[in-house]
Amino acid sequence: MIKSKRPTFIECVEKITGSVFSKMPVTPNQWTLLSLVLAVTGFAFSAVYKDLGKSLALFFAAFAIDYVDGAVARYTRKTTRKGAYIDGVSDRFVEAFIMVGLMFYELPNVLLDSKIALAVLLFLSTMTSYTRAYADHKKIVTGADKLRSMGGLLERFERVSILLISVAISFYYGTWVISYVVLSLILLSFVTVMQRILYSVKEAGR
Repeated sequence: MIKSKRPTFIECVEKITGSVFSKMPVTPNQWTLLSLVLAVTGFAFSAVYKDLGKSLALFFAAFAIDYVDGAVARYTRKTTRKGAYIDGVSDRFVEAFIMVGLMFYELPNVLLDSKIALAVLLFLSTMTSYTRAYADHKKIVTGADKLRSMGGLLERFERVSILLISVAISFYYGTWVISYVVLSLILLSFVTVMQRILYSVKEAGR
C-alpha cells in the first residue's frame, strides 16, 4: 500500500539507497544472492538451532538487502528483465523462509494452530503476488501504472515488515504478540487478495 499510495516518497528513498550502495563493488544480482543467502542462514538458525534472536537479525538483514538490489539497479541504470525476474523470485523465497522459519517455534495458538496460521499466511502472501501476476499474464491489467493501481490493503513490504517487527517486540512482551499479528495479517492479506481479484474482474469486463 505504501508503494502504491506514496510512489514519490518511495522513489526518493530508493534514490538515496541506490546512491549509497552503488558505491560498493557489488552488482544488483550479487545483492539479490546475498539476500537469499542471509534468508537461508536465518532459516537454518530457526530450524536447527531454534535461535530466534539470530534468525531475526538475519531475516531483517535479508529483507533490507532485498530492497537494495533493485534500488542499485535502477540508480545505476543496470536494470534487466533477467535481473528483475531473479529479484522477484528471490523476494518470494525470502518471505517464505521467514514464515516457515517461524513454524519451528512454539507459538501460542489463537483461533488456529500457530503452524497452520503461518501456512495460511504464506498461502495468502503468495496469492497477493499471483493475482497481480496472472492479471498481467492474461493482459487484463497491463503496464506499470495499471499494475501499481491494483494496490491492496497489505502489500509485501508492509506484510513482512509488520511480521518481523512483531518478532522483535515478542522478546519483551512474549510470543503471543507474533500469534496475534499473524492472525491479523491473515485477515488483511485475504482482503488484499479479494481487492485485487475484484479489480481484475472489473477491468476484464470492460
